[in-house]
Amino acid sequence: TTWDGSNISSGNGAKFVNDATGIFNAGDGGISHSGGSRATFTNSGRFNKNSGSGSNVIDTVFENSGTVSVTSGKLKLAQGATNADNSKLEVGAGAELELNGDVSLTAKTELKGGGKARFLGLTLLANALIDIANFDFDGGTLNGSNGFSGLVNWNDGNWNSAGHTTIAHGGV
Repeated sequence: TTWDGSNISSGNGAKFVNDATGIFNAGDGGISHSGGSRATFTNSGRFNKNSGSGSNVIDTVFENSGTVSVTSGKLKLAQGATNADNSKLEVGAGAELELNGDVSLTAKTELKGGGKARFLGLTLLANALIDIANFDFDGGTLNGSNGFSGLVNWNDGNWNSAGHTTIAHGGV
């Protein structure tokens, strides 16, 4: 499916589903909340933000058990994201993934690439290696046992981990 980048209004518990064999190509634009209970976007296949130099804002609950790939512009998951085991978040050089709200990364979730990931939310439960060139932590709370292999810019927020956090040499 190719989404041309126009805006979509959602609400009242609507569900968008990209199944395990699906490929969803997105440009700029977004899914906005128009009332009622929040919509849910479930990605079991491949979600690509691969065109447009601007932002695509997904203002729904985002459930990922597949692959999210950002190779152009910025993808903002505005209402958090739940990532299942073996899911992938890939951010190419020059691209950005912004995570807001409550976000979970399991031990087998991959967040990787030569681009930038930015967390500005409530709680980031990260039990994973975050193998991304640049990671900006701009507010909220970091929980879990995790590691960062690239540069970490800690701008605001709380470090509240019962586990341990490892940051590569020269990474802060």
